[in-house]
Amino acid sequence: MRALAGIGWAGTYMTGLKLLADRVDPALMSRAVAGHAASIGVAGSLSFVFAGALNGVYGWRVTFVASGIAAVIGWLIVFVWAPPRARTPAAHGNGALFDFRPVLRNRSAMAYALAYCAHTWEMNALRGWVVAFLAYVIAATGDGSVWVGPTVVATIMGFIGTWTSVVGNEVSIRLGRQRLVRLAMLSCAVMAAGIGFLGSGVRGRLRRTHRDRLDPRPRRRHVPRRLGARVPPHRGDRSARAIRICRPGPS
Repeated sequence: MRALAGIGWAGTYMTGLKLLADRVDPALMSRAVAGHAASIGVAGSLSFVFAGALNGVYGWRVTFVASGIAAVIGWLIVFVWAPPRARTPAAHGNGALFDFRPVLRNRSAMAYALAYCAHTWEMNALRGWVVAFLAYVIAATGDGSVWVGPTVVATIMGFIGTWTSVVGNEVSIRLGRQRLVRLAMLSCAVMAAGIGFLGSGVRGRLRRTHRDRLDPRPRRRHVPRRLGARVPPHRGDRSARAIRICRPGPS
């Protein structure tokens, strides 16, 4: 399932950029790419609340079917409004098919390629795991009074990221891409590590400390029968609560 999703992502994103490169004036290319990225960001953000709403009413099977129908609609849009153009004769010296040696020799291109690889890695990790992570934080901290669900939070985060992407393109035109890329990637790394490690750790420890002060009685650790390994207290309850929050609805 993940492999098919990755194939669909590759066939949508990169071919979309190639379509823009073939049909957009070079002077407008930077803003066209920003609009392309913004459209993906908006759609990705809406997908969280879209999937969460459908799953809550119809179950996960209908959610997957609806997502597949959306992909078919996207294919029809491209098929109708972006008909193929007549091919122009290829210029001499373009190299053989799948010959990446010129790219590997280009240090500037490889630097951007590796940086974009890292960015894509962290972006897809965020989009793929943010809902599960937020559900785990809710379960780990024992806070049952959540006024907004993880899918809504993920949608808001996606909209903020999309707006930041468009603004970042305008800023890069004025300040330079290399300087902005360095600052953005360093900030992302610091924020990701901070939020990831502090998401449940600090608040959970504070809640346990407060609870232990109110109830100083020693708490018995749960020891599984197999291997006699010790498991920290409340880990089983924490995992069960996360599963209940993320569990698909009835189908």
